[in-house]
Amino acid sequence: MIDGSGRRRGARGRAAMVRRYQRSGLRQAEFARREGIGLSTLQGWLREARAALQTQGAAPRFVQAVLSPSSGVVAHKPPTVYRVRVGDALCVEIPSGFDPGEAATLLRAAMGVRAC
Repeated sequence: MIDGSGRRRGARGRAAMVRRYQRSGLRQAEFARREGIGLSTLQGWLREARAALQTQGAAPRFVQAVLSPSSGVVAHKPPTVYRVRVGDALCVEIPSGFDPGEAATLLRAAMGVRAC
């Protein structure tokens, strides 16, 4: 983006100018004049900064996390029971510390599925 002085400023330069304005305590017109940029240019950069903040805080995004023993993540309090629900027809409760191989065998048997 080109400012009022004919100088091209990248996103970092615009963000730095917005931060300087916010710390300055000056009115927009005074700050723009002091920095040698057009008032409308400063106002555009301020709108751009506000829009970026609104986009960042708009809504939380969730991602699926899959933990494995090799991930280095240690649970502080393991659940006492894992509940595995498959549709409305099947719900299996497996206590913490249950052998994973036995759990897989139990689930395959309950679902009537053969091992791959």
